[in-house]
Amino acid sequence: MYKRLIISIFTVFTLDCTAQNFLGLQSSNWAGVNFMYSNPAGLADGRHRQHVNASCFGFSTSTNALRLETPFTFMQLVRNKVPSQYKNSSGQIAWNSSWFKQDNSNSKKYLHANLEWRGPSIMTRLGKKNAVGFSMRTKFNFSINNVDQKLIDFAISSIDSGSNAVRSINNNSFTINSHAYQEVAGSFARVLINKESAYLKVGLTGKYLMGIASANITNRGIDAELSASDDTLFINSSDVEIAHSNVDYLDKFSNNGIGSFLLPSFRNINGSGLGFDVGAIFEWRPRLTDPITSNNRYLFKAGMSLLDIGSISMKQDLTKYSASNLNRVTFAADSAFANAFAQSTDSGLSYLRSYAENNLNYKEGSSSYLINLPMTLSIQLDYNVFKWLYIGANWNQSLISKKAIAFRRPSSLSLIPRLETRGLEIAMPVLVYDDYKQFGLGFFTRIGPVYLGSDNLINSLSGNSINGLDFYFGVSTGISAKRSKKKKRRKEKRVNSLPE
Repeated sequence: MYKRLIISIFTVFTLDCTAQNFLGLQSSNWAGVNFMYSNPAGLADGRHRQHVNASCFGFSTSTNALRLETPFTFMQLVRNKVPSQYKNSSGQIAWNSSWFKQDNSNSKKYLHANLEWRGPSIMTRLGKKNAVGFSMRTKFNFSINNVDQKLIDFAISSIDSGSNAVRSINNNSFTINSHAYQEVAGSFARVLINKESAYLKVGLTGKYLMGIASANITNRGIDAELSASDDTLFINSSDVEIAHSNVDYLDKFSNNGIGSFLLPSFRNINGSGLGFDVGAIFEWRPRLTDPITSNNRYLFKAGMSLLDIGSISMKQDLTKYSASNLNRVTFAADSAFANAFAQSTDSGLSYLRSYAENNLNYKEGSSSYLINLPMTLSIQLDYNVFKWLYIGANWNQSLISKKAIAFRRPSSLSLIPRLETRGLEIAMPVLVYDDYKQFGLGFFTRIGPVYLGSDNLINSLSGNSINGLDFYFGVSTGISAKRSKKKKRRKEKRVNSLPE
């Protein structure tokens, strides 16, 4: 039963969750109100006078601990062309535990999963120099970091009686974070410099944050052994800190699906906070390059932004405590333990808390704690090679520790060639991601108001080996700003040529 449970969890994270950076969309000059999420300065003097984002949904996940190797390709799965021998009597995929392969290297293991929904949002110009934008967004993040391979082997031993893996564990540490929040944001952008070839604009976004649910486990070290029957855990020493808000929401999410995540009621709000983004964009617009550049006017563009500065204070229905021991205690995975989690997540956590109170050095924590936003330094570069051809680059450096109680956006570096017109756009991001540990190739296309993409198409679609997925899609539309750069230049030339 436990083995099927772990397989099911991994299947959810690798087949139903995935995109955090939206690289193709965010590098586009037609991103409109979506500039609020990468560099708010982009709202000023963009390609739109007004722009509305109806909805955008993204999901991403990656791990170096496991991979899924199926006897059929991912495209066969998407197109419902999986051979019949891999289906059960009801026509569904007959998932086999042997398809899940471990990475047994000694590297520290991680798992990241993100969901993001950008709800209705709008931006509009205010004169020639100013622009404002308003948006709402919902985000969910689950991450496990710094897991030792021996700890994974130990966990497998506890659920697989036939395993000959590690039967004891010590000198280990890891963090688990799972958080969900909503934000309502407003942005202001302004052109500061508009000279012959130099152009500078700046922007600021302020956010009101509503914490929906949160859970954190910080393990500083557990020394434990399994009994011969695999149903008892002997804990020789431990040092663990646990904090979580009301987890009824997690049960609603598992029972009611994604709708309960995107539009939770105000009764699910367990915390609040403030955040902001700040950014600047410089454009070089030499007149000499007019014949080869597009109506975006610039030959080269460089932007810098500091994103997601702030935190959420979780206060309502909060549980926080630490547990430790230096003398040996026994934990039995008996029917009472199983029944507690079978009733609800909250019941299961209450069971664990009760055990800690009775058997460990239990210490009650404070009545609130802070969840840090995924503070990130972002650098954006873009070069207009010729007319509709661009080569962009994007560097996102996380400023959040892997051990912090926080959302965290792993660092990445990407090169983004693209073809861009008003009605059609195609981009192919090439990147190193997951804190520069993995290589990926993405894809983005926009056809009129509809766009879709992936920051990591290789792991998402190619072959039959998957250790993560990444997709996003959305619908947006707007009123274009009128630009006639070449006519303006010719008019200036005529005026300058008139006799004095």
